[in-house]
Amino acid sequence: MKYTLTAVLTVLLLVPHPALAGDHTFSLGVHYFYTIDQISAELEDDLGDSFHEEGLGYNFGYRYKFNPRFGLLAEAQLYPDGYLDADSVFSPRILAVLGRSLYIGIGVGWNSVEWENLTHDLHKSDNWTDSFYLLRLGLEFPILVEHLHLDINANYEFNNWNDVEEFDSDIITFGAGIKITI
Repeated sequence: MKYTLTAVLTVLLLVPHPALAGDHTFSLGVHYFYTIDQISAELEDDLGDSFHEEGLGYNFGYRYKFNPRFGLLAEAQLYPDGYLDADSVFSPRILAVLGRSLYIGIGVGWNSVEWENLTHDLHKSDNWTDSFYLLRLGLEFPILVEHLHLDINANYEFNNWNDVEEFDSDIITFGAGIKITI
């Protein structure tokens, strides 16, 4: 009985309701990155000033809410010169998001990298990296007017599902952005 009730409540929370569905949210923000010490020490020795250990990337996103508690988020992040020792990095991501003001998300992303001359020959000719996974915990609340929100989030990116069990707080990154809901 407990499992049936849990399944029914889950379906009711996730299935769109015509009167509540359809919020579109557009976002613009920043993403703070910091490269873990072990990696950054090795790369700094090899690359010198062309490697950036920390910095800000820019984030653009679109979220469709199927109901007030569940939606899909498509976003793109642009990282500056020096991130991953690259000229530029474009990172599209797709996340399933559950929650309202406090939310969690799980998703997948890729990086398209324009490598710098120093390391171009070390990387494969294809600029797209293998997919990575991400978990996000965020807090979103209205500011000034009803349709304008501030979103603050923490992100954990990893390459294999087994890495979730070996959680390392050194690779948590942080983001903040402004969202407009229409």
